[in-house]
Amino acid sequence: MTAGGVGIAATQLCQTVPDVTIFGTASASKHETIAQGGVTHPVDYRTRDYVEEIRKISPNGVDIVLDPLGGLDTQKGFSLLKPLGTLIIFG
Repeated sequence: MTAGGVGIAATQLCQTVPDVTIFGTASASKHETIAQGGVTHPVDYRTRDYVEEIRKISPNGVDIVLDPLGGLDTQKGFSLLKPLGTLIIFG
């Protein structure tokens, strides 16, 4: 959910880390905007399984997942983590 205020702020913070890859979920109409903001790989969560899309690019998982939704999305986010990765639930 990178098109909201927290997502935009998180993307800006991620850009301070060298060689970071940022995956961001948003509706397709917001992809250009979030890409301009620093999201490396926008994923349309309405039409694609974001877990599958992220695994294609990062098969070993990711270091951090930010989860504003909870519920089933928390399980999906957890499944994307590398060993010792961090899941942050907010909202």
